[in-house]
Parts: sequence; structure tokens; C-alpha cells
Amino acid sequence: MRSEISGGYFSWKNYLLPLFFLIIAFSWPMQVLSQSALVGGGAYLLLVLTGALLFRGETERFIQKGSYSWIDIALLLVGGVVLIHSILHALLIQESAFYQLKWLIIFGGAGYVYFYTSRYATEAAIKATLASIFLIAIFFSLYWIYESYLKTVLQQTHWYANSAFDYIRSRNGFSIDEVNQSIIKTEYRAYGLQDKHTTTASFIAVAAFAGMSLIYSKGLKYKLGLYLLTVLVLFVGMGTTAFLLFMALFPVAIALACRTYPFRAIAATVLCTILFFVCIYGISRFDFGFGLLLKNRLDILTSQLHFLFNFAGTYVTTYGGDLNTSFPNIYKTEAMSFRDYLAAHPQVGIVGEGFVSYQKPAFPRGGDVAITELLVTLGAPITLFLFFSIATAILVALRQLLFSKQAACSAAMLSFSIMVILFMLCSLGHYNVLFKKEILPIFTFALALLSRFSSSFISEEAMHSGLKLRT
Repeated sequence: MRSEISGGYFSWKNYLLPLFFLIIAFSWPMQVLSQSALVGGGAYLLLVLTGALLFRGETERFIQKGSYSWIDIALLLVGGVVLIHSILHALLIQESAFYQLKWLIIFGGAGYVYFYTSRYATEAAIKATLASIFLIAIFFSLYWIYESYLKTVLQQTHWYANSAFDYIRSRNGFSIDEVNQSIIKTEYRAYGLQDKHTTTASFIAVAAFAGMSLIYSKGLKYKLGLYLLTVLVLFVGMGTTAFLLFMALFPVAIALACRTYPFRAIAATVLCTILFFVCIYGISRFDFGFGLLLKNRLDILTSQLHFLFNFAGTYVTTYGGDLNTSFPNIYKTEAMSFRDYLAAHPQVGIVGEGFVSYQKPAFPRGGDVAITELLVTLGAPITLFLFFSIATAILVALRQLLFSKQAACSAAMLSFSIMVILFMLCSLGHYNVLFKKEILPIFTFALALLSRFSSSFISEEAMHSGLKLRT
């Protein structure tokens, strides 16, 4: 039967993008269970399918922009830099060819998500994608809480964590002594279903903003309920950076969603936060079960906050032992290392050096200050232009949200994109999850929505018209 309904919810094409996010989110668990890295590339076949549909002319562009946006140009430049560096690394260091191919696939897939979402995806496909991300996070959250209880209270390691440890060791050719054993040691935090607890925490936090967009038109109590549940999950898993960032950014999100009474919504959020910690402290007084878990998390949070604001550099007791340093000192050391590296390799500051194998990096990757890693990878000009393009689009979107009447759909999309982008960029102050294959497509998906719904070239009719299927 020929469909003239624009963007119909029952068109199977609307579910290719959500299915991609579903498979890519579970790609790491599938790699662990199969003990093979090749399984992780399966999700990208769906993007090839959507590309084939475009190539065959079965979809029709309905987002008519007068010109490229700043974000379009910035992402083209980022993609060009990654491509050139990957080719050079593969030619000069042949054993890194597979490693570079991995990054080309990850960035190419994320770039296609941006291209498709910003120009072709129907409203139904976008909403289904947001729902997919949110549902995945619910599953991640349940397992993360269970594993946290298992490690902290019962002092046991789940079989999945042992399998992940074996996979990491075999994939990199490490001996047992060379591998970071925190994933299987009970004194460390649970990693969840991802390769790091930071990845799990970040996914859950951004998924909460996706959930916020789905209940954008609902009452305040629904939004506060989502906030409290997310904060509880992040606290139990103790993804400290994601936990603190989410609490700091959510008042902005709830103010955007409750534009008719923003101050009341923010005050309610602050009150809920206070009540949350009061309840956590009360339950932590019980020396059994969940009380032990929450007491452990309070101790970790207290020591990490002391570590964060330890400007005097005195000894701080952490779960990793007594440390006589602090985050301010780490930043100072990182800044000096970055300065010395640029002095020895001035070209890196301009054009970057791409992705270098983390086993033998010229400049250390995966440290406590991720912004330097981004600068070294892409170069300062590209990085700064990317930030400029994003900041410009966010300012346009905020002006639209605050000073013009927006349809609930477009307002929800803009709010989601702003909060996810701010969360990702702020997290660069500590760790870099942007380059994770589970996270990068969500980031470019948010950028696509920001570019699409904040563009002055898009009419209100175009925002809701959806895809017209060729007949």
C-alpha cells in the first residue's frame, strides 16, 4: 500500500536509527561475550542500510537550509583531520592500520548520524531514538546497581566483569600484572556493562536528558522523579564527575522545561537534592545491606571532594590510599606537560597528531585532564572552532527558547541537545568519553538536533512534516 502519510510512526525506516543506538550501546557487552572486537562493528551495517535508502532515492530531503551551519563546517573539518591523520599513521606505521580503521569507522558512523538526523530523520525516528537511549539506560542502571551491591556489600565479582577483564587482557596482549585490575577487585567501583564506570555513568546521565525530552510536557513531579532516580543511580555507581555535573546542569534543564515557573522548578530541584542527601545519610547509618553500600559511597564522595578542593596539597585519604596531591596540582602538572610537549612538537598545536595507540602514546592519553587530549588529537584551531560553532548554536537556541514561542516538540529537542552537549563538554575538564563509540553518536545526534531545530532557515511546517516516502 502506498503511504502518503509524512513521517508515519509505523514505517520501518523510522526504526533504523533507534536500532543502531541500541546495538552500538550493547556492542561492548557483545565483544566481551564473544571475546572478539569484530562484533562491535555490526551496528554500523544499519547505517549502511540507511545510506543505501538515501542513495536509491527512497527518502526525500525536507529540511531546506539556506546554507551550511557553523556546526556542519566544524564537523567536516574534524572529519577531515581524523581522515588525514589516520591515513598518515596507517602508511607510516603499518601495524596501526587496523587501529586507525577503527577510528575511521567510529567517526564516520557518528558523522553519518549527524548528517542523517539533521536532514532526513523524521520526527517519529527522532522520538524513537530518544526512547531507545532512555530504555537502554534503564537496563544499564539496573545492572550497575546490582554489580555495585555485589562488589561492595557481598565482596564478590560478577562473571561478566571477569569476562571483560579476560577480553581486555587478550585483546591488548597484556599479562595479568600489566592490566588494570580495578574491574575485578572488590575494593573498586563497579564498571557496569561498559568498559569503564565513566562511560556507564555518562551514558546514564545523557539518557536522563533524553527521558526529560520525552516527558517535556508533563508536570513538575515527573521531572523531579526522573531527576531523583538518575541521581540515585549515579550515586550508587559513584560516577563522581557525571554525578556532580548532572546535579549542576539539571536545574538549567528543568528551568527550560518549566519556562512559566522556572524559579519554582529550580527551588524544588534544590529541595529534592537536600532531601536526597538527608535520606542517603540516614540509610547509611545502618551497618548492613544497602546501608553499607551508601556509606561506602558517601566516604568516596567526601574524599574525592576533598581531593578536588585540596589547594594546600595536604595528604588526602582515598579508597586508593593516602595521596599528597590534589586536582589543582594535577591541572598544574598537566598544563606544564602540555606546554613542554608543544614546545618540542609545535606542529601538534596547529594540526594535531590524530589517534596514537594508547600503548605507546607520545603524549599520555586517558589522564585526569581530557581537554589536553582533545587539543593534541585535533589541534588547537579545529578544537577552538568546534567550540565556537557549538557555542554560537547554543546561544541561538537559548534565544529561541527564552524569547520566542516554540512548539513543544522543537523545544524538547533543543533542550535535550543543549544539555547533552554542555554535559559532554564540561566532562572534558576531567575525562574524555567523547571518543567512545557508545557516546560519540549521541553527541553528534545532539549536535544534529541543535543545528536542525535552531536554524532560522527551517520553517515550523518543515520541523514537523517528516519524511515523505516516494511512491
